[in-house]
Amino acid sequence: MRFEKLAQKVGFVTAVLIKENELTDSFWQGLDYHQWLKIYGDSSSNSGLKQRALAKIKELVTTFSQWVDIYRDFASDVELRQLALEKMKELAFTFSDWFEVSERTLGDQLALTKMAERAAGSDQWLIIYARASYGSDLEQFALNRIEELVTTFDQWLDVHRAADRDSKLEQFAWKKMKELATTFEQWRTLYAKSPGDIELKQLALEKMKELAATLDQWLKVYRIASSDWGRELKQFALNKVKELVLPLDVWLKMYEDMQEGSELEQLALEKIKELATTFDQWLYIYRTSGRDNKLEQLAWKKIQELASTFDQWLTIYGKAYSNIELQQLALDKMRELAATFEQWLVLYKDAPDNSELKQLALDKMRELVTTFDQWLEAFNEVPRDSILSLLARKKMKELAVTFDHWLAVYEKSSIGIELQLALEKMRELAATFEQWLEVYKKHHYDKVLRQFALNQMVELAVTFDQWLVLYKEAPDNSELKQIALDKMRELAADD
Repeated sequence: MRFEKLAQKVGFVTAVLIKENELTDSFWQGLDYHQWLKIYGDSSSNSGLKQRALAKIKELVTTFSQWVDIYRDFASDVELRQLALEKMKELAFTFSDWFEVSERTLGDQLALTKMAERAAGSDQWLIIYARASYGSDLEQFALNRIEELVTTFDQWLDVHRAADRDSKLEQFAWKKMKELATTFEQWRTLYAKSPGDIELKQLALEKMKELAATLDQWLKVYRIASSDWGRELKQFALNKVKELVLPLDVWLKMYEDMQEGSELEQLALEKIKELATTFDQWLYIYRTSGRDNKLEQLAWKKIQELASTFDQWLTIYGKAYSNIELQQLALDKMRELAATFEQWLVLYKDAPDNSELKQLALDKMRELVTTFDQWLEAFNEVPRDSILSLLARKKMKELAVTFDHWLAVYEKSSIGIELQLALEKMRELAATFEQWLEVYKKHHYDKVLRQFALNQMVELAVTFDQWLVLYKEAPDNSELKQIALDKMRELAADD
């Protein structure tokens, strides 16, 4: 059986074992180091084939990373792992290479020395420091290099986090952080990380008081004071918050975030009262007050106090649905302030049926309405059986002068004589294809007038879409259908 077929059947290595004595030199020379590793791994210990595989591995494996892979993949083969480690030492060149060696030979002084020769950044010197013997010259040298390379508070904070708890490096990093701290957040970090050092906590707190400038910073001081330092500092921080000049939305957010009944919530409420001076501001507060019934009630009261326009009282009217007395007050105020047709239309819709206000609104609209479009708006806004609806329809007929006006009269009417009048006016005024199309559609039962409208459309049609309409409307097998089809072909070819 050929080798390839046998390998498919029993696997590459088994096929090699079976055919070992028959395989040619070119076969053996063509194997790569991965295949030799398979042969090595699956051959019997101390067999000639295993030794041959080992020799080829030594010959073909030439890079550091390849020997690292072998060291990792052959964990149970002490001999091969030892060979891999020796080769790694021979080939190691960079800091990372010697770090790999060091990982596998803890305490190997050669690897540490080589790492030290190649170390450049503080991260690398931190690794060397962690692996150097306690109290050794290398440990001190690494610490000196770290001190030279690490220059900022945040870098020493990273060192502090990486160092072992209570180690010399942690204490050194702590010392450097104290020397370099200049900002509020840096001193707050020192405060938070020094639970047992009362002297340092006091120093950090004083620095935070000196540096605090924003709401967020003074709130942090306030919370620290609340948990650790008592009333005097707490009041100091509260006064500083009170002195800040901040926009209304910041105080609203603070009010929302603070614990109910707290000093900070009360302070935020005082600032809201001080800064919110307009109807719109209090309306915004009312709409966004969320969970807080106290703020919502205050906002509702302020809205009523500040309302001065028709639209503002309309807003109150719409939100006072459960308060009959307030709704009536809003209606009265709106009545006093109403000046336009649109405002009296609102009052007409909201006034009780058969009330004096409803009649007054109707009279006012009669006085104020001067255009067809206003009466059309009135018609669209009220029930069809209302007095205003009847009046609006009458006024629309009186004021209609354009095709679109009479089209609206037609569409809003259900009375035969009105429909007939509107159609007559539409025929008189129609001048465009689209207008004659409306005439055509509205004459459902009059074949003569439909044909007349269709003829007008033929005279006016110029676009593909217009001829498409005519094609669809023309009777089957008619001359018009053929004309429309020819026109569409002609226009489509032009495009």
